[in-house]
Amino acid sequence: MARSKGQKSKRPETPERDRPAEAAEAAARTIHLDGKTLEGGGQLVRNALALSALTAKPITITNIRGNRRGKTGLKGSHAAAVKSLVETCGGEVTGGEIGSTTLTFFPRGRSAVDDDGDQLSLAFTHPWSGQPPIRPEYNIRLSTAGSIFLIFQALYPYLLHASSFGSVGPVRLNITGGTNVSCAPSYDYEKQVFVPNLQRLGFPRLSVNLRDRGWSTGPMNLGTVTFTIHPLGSDKATESQTDAQPDGPNGVDGTATEEEQKREVDGEYSPSQSRFPLLNLGHYRRGKITKVDITILAPDTSLRGREFRGDRKRERKDKRRSHESRQYDSSGNTEHLESDESAEWDERSPESMTVREYLEEKALKAVARALKRLPESVIPRRSSSNDSHVDGDSSNADTGISIPIKTHTSETTHHHTHLYILLVAHTSNGFKLGRDALFEGFGKRGRRTTGKHGQENRNSNGGSGGSSVLDELVERCVEGFVEELHPDELPQGADDGQKRKKHKPCVDAFMRDQLVIFEALGRVQSREKADGDVAVSDGKDKADEEAKDEDEDERYWSLHTQTARWVCEKILGEDIWL
Repeated sequence: MARSKGQKSKRPETPERDRPAEAAEAAARTIHLDGKTLEGGGQLVRNALALSALTAKPITITNIRGNRRGKTGLKGSHAAAVKSLVETCGGEVTGGEIGSTTLTFFPRGRSAVDDDGDQLSLAFTHPWSGQPPIRPEYNIRLSTAGSIFLIFQALYPYLLHASSFGSVGPVRLNITGGTNVSCAPSYDYEKQVFVPNLQRLGFPRLSVNLRDRGWSTGPMNLGTVTFTIHPLGSDKATESQTDAQPDGPNGVDGTATEEEQKREVDGEYSPSQSRFPLLNLGHYRRGKITKVDITILAPDTSLRGREFRGDRKRERKDKRRSHESRQYDSSGNTEHLESDESAEWDERSPESMTVREYLEEKALKAVARALKRLPESVIPRRSSSNDSHVDGDSSNADTGISIPIKTHTSETTHHHTHLYILLVAHTSNGFKLGRDALFEGFGKRGRRTTGKHGQENRNSNGGSGGSSVLDELVERCVEGFVEELHPDELPQGADDGQKRKKHKPCVDAFMRDQLVIFEALGRVQSREKADGDVAVSDGKDKADEEAKDEDEDERYWSLHTQTARWVCEKILGEDIWL
């Protein structure tokens, strides 16, 4: 008998005498993963949980976050993701609390079997009998500013697929926590890079709406983001739709048409089409850069404000040294000893500038100068016939490049530690590449560690006052951006043929590792289609004979990407990438 909506599923109770045998059987079919493998962080846990929920395969993870400095084990955001997945898919978990270093997840409960008594296989074709119905809305709230988007990574694959079997339509996922925190994607990166790239690859529409921001620095405040997840099998956002619809004030996918909204409300989705897109990422080469967007989040306080001076004792010492070092040269002239930055500083009257204004101007000029160093194979140059024409912001007037460099977002924050920069490159084939930098606080000056999403926690000991803090933030963001945009390097001893076949991924390093799980799921489902009916991706880049021989250069795969591929092999099979 069909279960009514909202009714809890009931599993038949196992006789007490059979429970030891049941436990032994469950343990035998459990997949074991060492959490210290490769990158050995939280991403391994998130991907493993998502794949387990989708495939109904129990997993045990040991040494959770074993490669992390300081405290290992589950953090608050990981525990919240575990709890939410358990509730959503009707599973059971042991070791899902904060600080746990070993976790066992039974996505269908300890005793879940199919009608034939066999182990549940890939649960891609129909929902299992005990699966809780997908609700139209979910709410998750963290007590600290843990990353909202890391929780989303664990839940999105399951909700995207499971919601396609019901008539609930789009699912709203409200998460409260951090939107701009270290070692995690920001709201701005998700909105401007992650979601547009998914749409480019043929995924259903996904909107990301910001209610409030939550920062990991300064006074503890939490932000809230609402995700609207359209199920697999619903209308996909093609590249043309994505390009035609401008970003709204909060969402990224425009407004659905009246016909689309009616179809979604009525739940007119076809389970037979509820398949992940087949992603042939190796067939996409990087296009040339066509535009660069800059996002600045900073306070509107004076640049000379006390809170931006950092170490004031060192500041006074640096000022004395700077003054002494440029007293006079042999001709009595001091002007040529001053840096270009000092000249710009005097010209712009920083006393009248806010921190946000300074970051905007500094970032525009730094990006324009940096792009000039890239070859024409990456970024086009202006011809002599249109040298006088500046396309976009005036910051690229003297660089010779022909693309616009514009401020996409300039938003006021309300604490001097709330500083953030995002640079986004649009490419000629529709993908977007991003790199960002987040201020980590004065207490970490002199340290340098590399964050997950390009947010290097490096703060210079040199310089004076707030300008050194802001200059360093711009510098490391632009350095990472240029490194990401740099063209392929031919391996030592490689010939021209190898150069043509192997290339840099079409997306940035941080987007690439997030696509691995979807790449693997698309492969699994395409193999399971009956009668040799081959799935296709977005239909935009059907590879010709030459493209079939092309592939990504593995040298550009980050440790996170390698780890994600390893997790997929362990759960989906060693031959998943063959």
